[in-house]
Amino acid sequence: IAGLVGVIILGPRVGYGREPMAPHSLNMSATGGEGDDTFSYETSDVVRGSRHFGADTITDFKAGDSLDLSGLVGNAAVGDVVRLTETTEGTMIEAQIGRNGAFVDVVLLEDVFGLDANQLTDDGVLVG
Repeated sequence: IAGLVGVIILGPRVGYGREPMAPHSLNMSATGGEGDDTFSYETSDVVRGSRHFGADTITDFKAGDSLDLSGLVGNAAVGDVVRLTETTEGTMIEAQIGRNGAFVDVVLLEDVFGLDANQLTDDGVLVG
């Protein structure tokens, strides 16, 4: 409600109706909360043409949560097109998207370390 009140008080954005506001994609931080959560990604969440949008961050990935990457990997086996890389912040999930064979960052699992991609796939945590 506070946001709506702010919009009413401030009025429309400068240039509204005269200047287009191009769509864009921002990196997001997601927190799943209590219970088992499934975080899903589509190719359009990560890349559009040659433009890479950067990686999201999941702040509370825990036992019972899963990553649904079926929208990224299509019919390919997850183990063939997804890799995990440990960083100082946690584990980065990368996917091979497109024809050039390059891996791109998809999502950082913040403060999560010691994961094995094959085990995650076998356990149903990485779904593709």
